Amino acid sequence: MNNLTLRILTALVGVIVIVGSLFLHQGVFITVFALIAVLTHIEYIRTTSLSPKLKTTEFIFPLACNLIIIGFFQMRFIEHAFLLRFLFASTIILVIVALTIELYQKREAPFHHVGVLVLGLLYIPVSFGWYIQTTNSQSTAWFSLGILCMVWCNDTFAYFAGRWLGKHKLFERISPKKTWEGFIGGMFMTIACGFVLSRYYINLSAIEWMGLGLVVSIAGTYGDLVESLLKRSTQLKDSGSLLPGHGGFLDRFDGFLFAVPAAIAYLVALNIL
Repeated sequence: MNNLTLRILTALVGVIVIVGSLFLHQGVFITVFALIAVLTHIEYIRTTSLSPKLKTTEFIFPLACNLIIIGFFQMRFIEHAFLLRFLFASTIILVIVALTIELYQKREAPFHHVGVLVLGLLYIPVSFGWYIQTTNSQSTAWFSLGILCMVWCNDTFAYFAGRWLGKHKLFERISPKKTWEGFIGGMFMTIACGFVLSRYYINLSAIEWMGLGLVVSIAGTYGDLVESLLKRSTQLKDSGSLLPGHGGFLDRFDGFLFAVPAAIAYLVALNIL
């Protein structure tokens, strides 16, 4: 089985599991995405670590925080203003705790380790937490599915457009395989995906849905490039090997991690969320 076939089969299984969980039950969907967040976070830690093999105990602190932040995003009985204040205060406390723990470690680069740790907490759980929160009501669940479809659409068509038509490098220093043709192809189809979604969810106009597609495409591409920069700085080809044909979960959800905050900011600006 060649790599392209393996990539397509893995993607199909992923779509069935994720979309199926969304329509099956909200609790199942939250569980699936919380698990994906944890696995993504583990890969982030391994990818950014100075040591290729980390002890299990080194996962406990960031992963516990990852689940706590996602959990608090789901506590609908807390007012949003209070939740934002809590998350802000918690972030400061996490930094203080991380710095304090480093006093008892014997690392050659303690502040590098703390910086990587804190960045991971902001980079992964906040994006996943924000995304999962959009499934809290039937009126916003369409945005969850829509954002996910757009991210997948952008990744898929950018890959194939770049594979078939790519000639001009997009950012050769960071990702030699990415091309302008791939970027434009992915963006065009993501905007088209927004237009299709506007036929089914009319709370946003076609122009607003297409604008969301543009935002997701641009932000998702930058998310992909940033993860490529991360892997290049640590001299790794893939963040993991759990997803045949795709690498790891961080490889698969790199665009998602940038697209979600950008998409939600766009929807907030339109006074939708």
